[in-house]
Amino acid sequence: MALQLDILEGPSKFDLMLAIFDGGSDRRREVTFTVAQRGHHAYREQIVTLIDGADREDGSSENWLIKGWHLVTPSQWKSIGGYYNTKTRRGWLAYVQVQ
Repeated sequence: MALQLDILEGPSKFDLMLAIFDGGSDRRREVTFTVAQRGHHAYREQIVTLIDGADREDGSSENWLIKGWHLVTPSQWKSIGGYYNTKTRRGWLAYVQVQ
């Protein structure tokens, strides 16, 4: 099972939109999520991500299935995917196996 992170705080809907639609291949907008390992909310960390896209999870315009990249080290990115609610700014992320 892939490591799943709970999103405790994330970007606004506007910042998420800019992360997806603004910038080119040479300059991308990063967004930061405050996350904790599932079940271990005492230890929180902020992770930097690039969001490549979002699909509607339902018809509310608040629930999204997101995909993108997490900056693990200054030169290493890992593929991520997950669920995000722009109203509560909570959800979850998991690492995705790239094939």
